[in-house]
Amino acid sequence: MAVVQTQPNLPPSPISDDTSIGTKTPPALSSNATAAETPKGKEPRTISVVVVADMEYPFQICPWCYIGLKEIEKAIQDLSVNLLPNTPPKFEIEYRPYPLNTQFGSDDIAVEKRAHYEKRFGADRQHDIEEMMKKRGREAGIEFKFGGMMRQTFRAHRLLWLSYRRGGQALQSALLHALYRAYFEEEKDIGDVSLLAFYADQVGLMKRQEAEKWLRSGEGEEEVRRLVAVAQRCGITGTPFTVVDGKWAISGGQESGVYYKIFERLAKGEMK
Repeated sequence: MAVVQTQPNLPPSPISDDTSIGTKTPPALSSNATAAETPKGKEPRTISVVVVADMEYPFQICPWCYIGLKEIEKAIQDLSVNLLPNTPPKFEIEYRPYPLNTQFGSDDIAVEKRAHYEKRFGADRQHDIEEMMKKRGREAGIEFKFGGMMRQTFRAHRLLWLSYRRGGQALQSALLHALYRAYFEEEKDIGDVSLLAFYADQVGLMKRQEAEKWLRSGEGEEEVRRLVAVAQRCGITGTPFTVVDGKWAISGGQESGVYYKIFERLAKGEMK
């Protein structure tokens, strides 16, 4: 795990210089507030969190994105309780795409997940990886399963981009939870247009028929590729990669205590 502060004499990090995408302005990645105690009449401090993550499972890494999501949420929940009676900080969370898995070619090509990885890693190694991930997943409240189909996740990323644009972190979080749960726990193919449209309707992003039409339109492709390029320019090589307040980088799916310590110190003004 690496926690790194951006040097003040460097230009703005590429991960935080894009505030023009969508009608919902992404959260600022810095804050001048310094204390958890909220003076009367003032708003509580806002801590921004940008998580660069993928939806797929290309290199045995991305289950950690789902784990990271759960651990960040636990850290925020624990902080809100432990800081009482002081007002806990607000959190602005945005999920952004990581360079996509292109080894399958078209979005319309799906392959059987377990067979693909047994061919890639060997059946024995794949079994060991699955058992390790199941154990770690249960600790975070996730029941990992490894059957089902897999493919490129560009459509899912486009839909997540749109959800943030239209509904901010609340809508994006609802969709992200639905997609992760579908893929990792229910063995569903989240590259399938009809399934994505179903979840878009379920979380209130748009009606199913409208979502299918939108997913086939190509809208949002340029914007998602732009965000992928931002992550690449940052030198990000693994996921999840979390940037807190535009300064503090946390790599990998860490336990909630790692996120908690940083959130707590920021809330108390011990880190700036």
